[in-house]
Amino acid sequence: SSLRLRLESYVRCLAHILNLIVKDILSALKSGTAAEAFSACDMLSGQDPRYLENQEVLARLRILAVWIDRCPQRRQKWKEVCHFLDLPDKFIEYDTDTRWNSTNRMLADGLLAKVQINKYLEHQIELPLPSFTDNDGND
Repeated sequence: SSLRLRLESYVRCLAHILNLIVKDILSALKSGTAAEAFSACDMLSGQDPRYLENQEVLARLRILAVWIDRCPQRRQKWKEVCHFLDLPDKFIEYDTDTRWNSTNRMLADGLLAKVQINKYLEHQIELPLPSFTDNDGND
């Protein structure tokens, strides 16, 4: 029982350390946070949206995922674009700041939906994010 308790404590500590390492890496990549993505979406209606053009690829993906998720009409438009392209219409799950593996899931969703994302962005006036390219993330 005592050994099991120590092992569980060790695993929790290791997971916490891993979480801190991943947060540092994401910070160095200028990936932003979920809270910043929500703020960016909130500010779109009242500000010059050109500041979105300077966001790094992970921050742009997060903003897009939040943007689509926040409005039923946008979710419907996402589904329409996907069906038009005859591609899966799975939504991009945006990540949370407290679960590092959610960022991995968001990236995987984004990579699988790259064609859908770029087609969706072509038809968005309110969300002036640049399209995603093969060079994103190579800078």
